[in-house]
Amino acid sequence: MNTAETWGRIYAIIDFLTPGGLSGHKINSAAAAPGLEFGSHMALVARKLRKHADIDARIMKLLNELSHDDMQARNDPEQQGKWFLGFYHERARLPSGRPYGSPGRPIKGSAEAVDWSAANWDMSNAEIARALGVSRQAVAARRVKRAAELRAKHSDSPTYNINSAFQFYLEHDKAMPKK
Repeated sequence: MNTAETWGRIYAIIDFLTPGGLSGHKINSAAAAPGLEFGSHMALVARKLRKHADIDARIMKLLNELSHDDMQARNDPEQQGKWFLGFYHERARLPSGRPYGSPGRPIKGSAEAVDWSAANWDMSNAEIARALGVSRQAVAARRVKRAAELRAKHSDSPTYNINSAFQFYLEHDKAMPKK
């Protein structure tokens, strides 16, 4: 494997660990002069590397293939093509999805697999989130959906409509200034 391809593989890992990925401008800049922005890119993902030992070992293996002179080299168009080849080959080796957040924080979309019947809706969103292992936002969204389901379930009941109208009257009557 040549130097440009090695750099491409390293930047594929950096792109994988960066939330939202690297912008097209940063990827093109890295293809032209990989060592130039390497320090700032590694600083962004260094914390995440500690949580993913397998990816950390992979990037260390690739970095050991580079010499000091490779850190300051600029790539000509042919080498840039090899850089992109390495970038996309390494991207194919990486797992699908991105490792956002810590292992304790659920990845977006994980709330669908939760058994919401186990939730105690008298607790706060934070307490339910901790108990079920989802984000507070997922609990809040489920709470809104649950309220809509309850309204739909009870909307055909005449006592529900009368009670809700009476409750509305009481709330607004208290808010009205007395003469």
